[in-house]
Amino acid sequence: MRAKLKTKNIIIIILCITIILMGIGFSIMSVDLNKYTKNKQFDVSIRNVVKGTTTGNKTNPISAYKLLDNNKTVKFTFSLSDITDSINYKVTIKNNGNIDAKIDNIVFSNNYNQDLVEVKNNNLKGKVLKKGEEDNLNIEIVSKKAQTQTPYSFTVSILSSSVN
Repeated sequence: MRAKLKTKNIIIIILCITIILMGIGFSIMSVDLNKYTKNKQFDVSIRNVVKGTTTGNKTNPISAYKLLDNNKTVKFTFSLSDITDSINYKVTIKNNGNIDAKIDNIVFSNNYNQDLVEVKNNNLKGKVLKKGEEDNLNIEIVSKKAQTQTPYSFTVSILSSSVN
């Protein structure tokens, strides 16, 4: 009987020590996880917009741009008059965060007549940017038909998500 009681006491002591050690281990692990998640920073934005070449027979196309929405969107305003008019832009997209990010989509919103103007780009959808990495979105605005120099505009928005 004493042997059974002694065995039970040893098992209870071992279980108590195990529970205490598990609590200590969990506390240490949660502190490490907190440090890891607090240091994660997600920031994919438009770093720079450079106007490239403009071509035109009669007049030079007029164009301008403006960064919006914490550099997640750029708004282009332009006027084209001849079928030979075109404007090029290089939009630099950079991952300023410290985690990898994926460009989920690049959304083009416009207020121009698509029969008169065409917007071409090298689609970066699905591109993964490592931390600190950047890539260029090349945009070309081309006149399809001769038209009056009515100002048109369109916006380009970058939608991205974390890879980690």
